[in-house]
Order: sequence, then structure tokens, then C-alpha cells
Amino acid sequence: MIRVAPRLAAVLGQKLAAQTVPVLGAVAGAATNYAYAGYYREMAHVHFGLRRLAVEADRDMVELTDALRVQLKHKR
Repeated sequence: MIRVAPRLAAVLGQKLAAQTVPVLGAVAGAATNYAYAGYYREMAHVHFGLRRLAVEADRDMVELTDALRVQLKHKR
């Protein structure tokens, strides 16, 4: 019995380690997806905000985008 316990602990430790790898991968994937979703959500707000502004101001969206880009360069 005394000789079996260390070997059993080693086997169970390896099994537990092997089972946690997919869980860690899933957590890392979920965190990456969350970060990308947040980024693209913000970009959608900017894009559609500019579209609405272009319609309300009766201006071309490309013209507004270029003007925003110029203003952002000057602020740096």
C-alpha cells in the first residue's frame, strides 16, 4: 500500500494536468474573443456615428473621415 500511493499520485497528477490544458485553452480563447468583440464594437460605434453625422450634415462620409483623420493627427 505504501509503494502504490506515490505512483498513484503521480498518475493522477498527470491526468489532472492533461485535463486542465483544454480548460486553460478555452479560457484564453474566451478572453481573446471578449477583447476583439469590445474593439470591434467601439469601431462600429465610430463608423455608424460618422455615417449618421454625414447624413445629418449632408456631407460625404469619406470627406468626414478624412477631416477626422487630419484632426486626430494634429492632436498628437
